[in-house]
Amino acid sequence: GVFNASDTHLVRASDTASTGNLATAIASCPSGEVAIGGGAAWAFGGDTDTIVVDTPVTASNAIPPTGGTAVGWEGTGKHNGAGTATLYVIAICA
Repeated sequence: GVFNASDTHLVRASDTASTGNLATAIASCPSGEVAIGGGAAWAFGGDTDTIVVDTPVTASNAIPPTGGTAVGWEGTGKHNGAGTATLYVIAICA
């Protein structure tokens, strides 16, 4: 079939972390859809906040997917700045 960008949409997930802790979120596509891309980022992250996992996941949440169909996106990050911060994960679903 022909790819039509209007057949795609974003699914978002988020998690928060306090200083020195990890945040993990999985953005899952609706049933019957696949993830064709995605990503993870800190909202207003400082120079010391890091992303440690940024990968597609299969229905069984396997990381990295090995031979399976990607149905979502997972991100994990470590917040090293002050206070709390929010990690956002987006899956591009089709």
